[in-house]
Amino acid sequence: TSHKRLVFLCKIYKMKEKLQLFDTTLRDGAQTPGVTLTPGNKARIAEKLDAIGFMYIEGGWPQANPTDVEFFREIKGHQFHNAKIVAFGMTGRVGIRAENDAGLEKLLNSEAGIITIFGKSWTLHVKEILSTTAEANLEAISAQYNFYAGKDEGFFLTQNTFLTVTKKIRSMHLIH
Repeated sequence: TSHKRLVFLCKIYKMKEKLQLFDTTLRDGAQTPGVTLTPGNKARIAEKLDAIGFMYIEGGWPQANPTDVEFFREIKGHQFHNAKIVAFGMTGRVGIRAENDAGLEKLLNSEAGIITIFGKSWTLHVKEILSTTAEANLEAISAQYNFYAGKDEGFFLTQNTFLTVTKKIRSMHLIH
């Protein structure tokens, strides 16, 4: 089976720790031109990904996509053997407290159990798209991290041009 192949790969590469795979097919794959995934399609794909041995399955973006909201409703209570379902979203807006941000609330309402936040880190994006400073952006990301840290949900932070801010984020104790 695929799971046995995964275990085999870990052995041949002498991996001491368990390899944890994070799949984004249900979100990234749904953005493929001509592909439309219903909540039912996504649930069946999630079951297959779980059977392969994926640890994390990103179920979609409930902040922006009503189909993804329905998927999270449909998948509630489903028993997976390996995987945890993850909700994807963007960071909250600078100047709005995390606990008052409607978009962040949608992520919590997904009841996914784990949340992945995409944070803009490229200075050009921060200045031109977010219309803020790098410092204010990092403060907002930190506040959102602290907001989620107080919840039961797990939390991942992903970023474009990740290495440009890793040092600053480490200094803020977001990444250990």
